[in-house]
Amino acid sequence: MSVCSPQFGPNGWSQPPLDPGQYECNAIFMYHRANVHTVVFSADGSVLLTGGNDRVIHCVSFTKQTHWELPQDFDFTSMDVSRDRGLIAIGGMDKCVHIQSNWGGPIAKLRGHGACVKSVAFAPHEKKIASGSEDGTVRVWDLDNNTVLLELKAHAHGVAAVAFSPDGKRIVSGGSDDAVRVWDSTDGKVLQVLQGHTSTVLSVAFSRDGKRIVSGSRDKTVRVWDSASGDVQQELKGHSGQVNSVTFSPDGKRIVSGSSDTTVRVWDSTSGEVVQELIGHHRAVKSIAFAPNGSKFASASQDCTNEQGQVRLNEKFTI
Repeated sequence: MSVCSPQFGPNGWSQPPLDPGQYECNAIFMYHRANVHTVVFSADGSVLLTGGNDRVIHCVSFTKQTHWELPQDFDFTSMDVSRDRGLIAIGGMDKCVHIQSNWGGPIAKLRGHGACVKSVAFAPHEKKIASGSEDGTVRVWDLDNNTVLLELKAHAHGVAAVAFSPDGKRIVSGGSDDAVRVWDSTDGKVLQVLQGHTSTVLSVAFSRDGKRIVSGSRDKTVRVWDSASGDVQQELKGHSGQVNSVTFSPDGKRIVSGSSDTTVRVWDSTSGEVVQELIGHHRAVKSIAFAPNGSKFASASQDCTNEQGQVRLNEKFTI
């Protein structure tokens, strides 16, 4: 297990000089003994959680300068953290959603999906959680009694991604039918079907104001949608591989995408122009996550250099 300083230059993570507002890698975490598929920040941004194929969640505290492990006894694909309740939700390949304390103690195992759980997301008020599965459904769970509130027949051949809107009233899902769907999180009605991608939608996210949705697809594009009308606002092209992860910056001015082409791209969310391309990963970038204050984001990949997966921490450059 190790932490490395970034290397710059033609084959490095970023090539100076940088402009203010661009991002530079200031740490490379190599804790995992296998590919890393998930990164997420705690609600206050003080802890970075990473998950990998080695069945371990690694937690890195920036304030305490400490690191600890949460070993699991099952394979998992995804995770999310609650804002206030001190919970971690984990999407398992065992068809279950696992709820744990932030120190790894098991709390509940939510059963009902008929296949691998590919994505999990807490509602902002934290009384619900959504899960998307390869069984083609999205399930909404009541965390007070661990029961299913809604079962949404979402996508014909599997759900790859789910996310709540900032107010918790809507859920967005992406799946292998190439569509993005927006649901009412209370009654399960379909509010929008967003069509335009030509292959599986692998990642979805709302902007913090809830007015836009971003999606990444196997068709190598990123699309930005008006969440009310369902209209496409932008189609962002440039990746040469499938787009595995997309997210808005907290201020909504940037979109960051991670791709199987090994790059991370930072886009201007208004103009759709690429403002930065970050290189340095050697295999597919599987997950991107912003710290809540927008000062940094993490990227996780399948590098597994010397049997160690890699997570890169990128901070906003200031003068």
